Amino acid sequence: GNDNDDKIVDWWYAEVNDALPGTYRMEITNADQELQPGQYPPCSMEITHNRYGQQTAGAPVFMSVSVPQVGGACTTDVPSASLTNAITSFPTPCDGSRHSYTVSGFVCPIECASGFAAVGHLQCVDG
Repeated sequence: GNDNDDKIVDWWYAEVNDALPGTYRMEITNADQELQPGQYPPCSMEITHNRYGQQTAGAPVFMSVSVPQVGGACTTDVPSASLTNAITSFPTPCDGSRHSYTVSGFVCPIECASGFAAVGHLQCVDG
């Protein structure tokens, strides 16, 4: 890409209170030029053909939301059976032996392979 594709110029956030852990769908529709996301995921979530400088619609982004809980951290990776129909491979971002953020309540961001959909979420609960 060109220099503009490789840099984050602005960062917008939204605070969400009282959220339950899980996977949430995020999308933008008909944003003005200043709020237009980029060309590549996860910054391409403008789902209309109104994307500034683009000819195609983007796609929604699915994001895991974790809510810390009282309990022990997870200290291992997810079971291999959990990755049978996933794009995510070992070691995953959920490997507690490698990462310190896998506290109780952490939701593991596993991405499904094409043709498969998540039926729930993998969550660290008290180790």
